[in-house]
Amino acid sequence: GQWRMALNVDNTQHLWIHNMTLELSGGDGIYLSTGNRNTTITHVTSRLNYRQGLSVIDSHGLLVENSIFESTDGTAPMGGVDIEPNTPLEKSVGLVFRHCIFRNNSGSQFYVSLHAYSNDSTPVDVLVENCVMDGGARPTHRTVHCTWVSRQATQATLPEAEPRATAAPLCSVT
Repeated sequence: GQWRMALNVDNTQHLWIHNMTLELSGGDGIYLSTGNRNTTITHVTSRLNYRQGLSVIDSHGLLVENSIFESTDGTAPMGGVDIEPNTPLEKSVGLVFRHCIFRNNSGSQFYVSLHAYSNDSTPVDVLVENCVMDGGARPTHRTVHCTWVSRQATQATLPEAEPRATAAPLCSVT
């Protein structure tokens, strides 16, 4: 099933994932579960995974540089990256994606999924800088008040959506 991640990271501090190829997993290439602080992912290729290239559930301080997330296909959402806290208390703050390529994923290239958030949740803080987003079958959903910086794309993969009736502005990106 979808829970067979290539790399499942939980409760780490100062982790460096470098120079790896993660492919053909039954779930996510990389799954950053709860309690991760100061994680760095560099020169990683995550391709041909079944659910996501990278899922970020709860992370404080994440730098992803010079990495490729591509050709995800199998079970929804099938994205390159998904920032997806599972509870209102999980946080995604200090996330930076720089010089990355997100391409040919069957879903969107980059999701920010805040369905579990409430008015009391900590705002998501994501910087997407000098990345290329190419391809994908459908636009990103459930993004709230996001601005994307230095993004090149061949299609509109990161639209802003109206917040749900109970949601506050939860995504601050500069």
